[in-house]
Amino acid sequence: LYAFGSDGIQEKWFTRWWTRTLDAWSSILDVIYYLDCDDTILIERVRDRNKKHRLQEFSDEKAREFLGHYRIGYQYVLAKLTAIDGPRIYHLSTDLESPERIATQILSDLLTESHAKI
Repeated sequence: LYAFGSDGIQEKWFTRWWTRTLDAWSSILDVIYYLDCDDTILIERVRDRNKKHRLQEFSDEKAREFLGHYRIGYQYVLAKLTAIDGPRIYHLSTDLESPERIATQILSDLLTESHAKI
């Protein structure tokens, strides 16, 4: 919504809802894993999928712009979620590690997290 929402997101009722929603999620979530990779690799991955995605039809330049808008939106939301003792954010680059290695790392982190709370 933040990255591609209509002008309605500027209205007071939406701002109030947005703030309440972020506060609620901030108090529920302990950790967020943000998976990302280089634009070139991400664009290639999306284009190679069988599942349709509008990015598949974009030029490389338009696709990078699209991804940039999403990243700005994610950064905004993550900053709001973590502003007041919210979840910890872990950024993982999926072009540097295999899916298996990333899954192992996340599982290990989550098991450590759950033991720390006991």
